[in-house]
Amino acid sequence: MINVFSENVIDDLQCHLADLSKYDYIHVSFGSRQNEYFVQFGSKEVHTNAYFQMYPAFLEKPNSSVLVIVVDIFKTQKSIDNHVNNMRTVINKRTDFFIINKKCDNVFIETFLNLVVCKLEVYNFPNHHFMVSNFIRYKNTPNIQEKELEQSVPRTIQQVLNNTKHYADCFYQWFGYRYLFYDYLYKYKKMKNFPTVHTHIHDVEVLLEKISTSTIHNKIVVQNPNVVYILKHMYNFCQSSLISDAISASLYDELISNETIVVVN
Repeated sequence: MINVFSENVIDDLQCHLADLSKYDYIHVSFGSRQNEYFVQFGSKEVHTNAYFQMYPAFLEKPNSSVLVIVVDIFKTQKSIDNHVNNMRTVINKRTDFFIINKKCDNVFIETFLNLVVCKLEVYNFPNHHFMVSNFIRYKNTPNIQEKELEQSVPRTIQQVLNNTKHYADCFYQWFGYRYLFYDYLYKYKKMKNFPTVHTHIHDVEVLLEKISTSTIHNKIVVQNPNVVYILKHMYNFCQSSLISDAISASLYDELISNETIVVVN
């Protein structure tokens, strides 16, 4: 089922979110609509991953009921129709897909998220089955207003979740337009509390490059505990994940499971 909400959004959601206990997994995303078909990274051109932003591959859970909520501004009815038609080709009959046609400003985000988490707490919804993802990032150098939005939206989301009993670690931020990180989210709170993350992110990038170009089946040795920490809080939203009951498995868990890396202390 696909529903589009453009007017009286909060009132309508009060009704449509009346019983969250019927869902096994819930994913909320901000700023995930498709703006273009291809993205350029230097000389490399890749297909946009926007539809995975809206409906991540890890939500393909056999025999599970899933709620997907997408919040973004759709400027025309044609844009809404295109997104609805495309989603109909990928979601299954056990997925409810809600498009909320609203600007992702901090006031609305706070009101909307407070509504969602209050409903979650009523049903004691498991936190490892719930995810909030933010995809509001700008490809080119953002202007002052855009830069402020990039910084304030994650803060607002995290502040709302910090006021809950169980969902403070359920917020995931997109890395943005960085080639090897383009398909990845990171757990926002864990990275923000890791002061030297920027010092070691290049080491993770080197590892990802090595993995993407390696034709040898030998395991890649990882010795840096800071790299391991980052891998444990990175998530590929363009890849299905069935190795865990959680809504998504970390990149670390995936690499260990398929024996791509071995960690040496």
